[in-house]
Amino acid sequence: MKTNTRRFPVPSESNVPYFSLRDLDGNGVPELIIVQVEDDITAVLNVYSYDDNVKKVGEYSDPKTGVSNPRISNNPMFPGLFTHWWGGGVEHYGYLTVKENELTYEDLFDIDNTVEPSQQYEISKDKQLIEESIGVYPPFNFIDDPLVEYTDNLLEMYPIDDDNITEIICEADFREHVYTPPQDLFAAKL
Repeated sequence: MKTNTRRFPVPSESNVPYFSLRDLDGNGVPELIIVQVEDDITAVLNVYSYDDNVKKVGEYSDPKTGVSNPRISNNPMFPGLFTHWWGGGVEHYGYLTVKENELTYEDLFDIDNTVEPSQQYEISKDKQLIEESIGVYPPFNFIDDPLVEYTDNLLEMYPIDDDNITEIICEADFREHVYTPPQDLFAAKL
């Protein structure tokens, strides 16, 4: 059975932007998140907030934004997006949130896989945030599970194109800050 959401843009659909609504600052009004994949691995995540006017609060990109999936927590203490990217044998973990109407990024920790055994280096002083990040990224063993895609806690994204933009706007209940796509809206695209 096909789902009506995409978990994150895929490189083959690089000309299609995706969006999500998520309250990144915990104020009860969700921010609009738009991701545009630029090439096979690069994307830009733009964040907009609404307070009587729409305002861009920032953008984020790392070397793997197009292929690494932001994770979310169900814990209301952590309304932001957890990020993960890698390069040169080192994994980098971070946290995106909105503070004082600006998108902020905090480096949380790195895992250096170039040494045996791998070493974790904490960058943030916020131990609770680090523990939450560890909890939203399941352990992954490429040797034992090379084809397993872990989809728990992924930020759900919806494609935007000329064929569905009217339906997206008509289906959104902006007073309630909720978007529920019709069941068949994206079925043909997935």
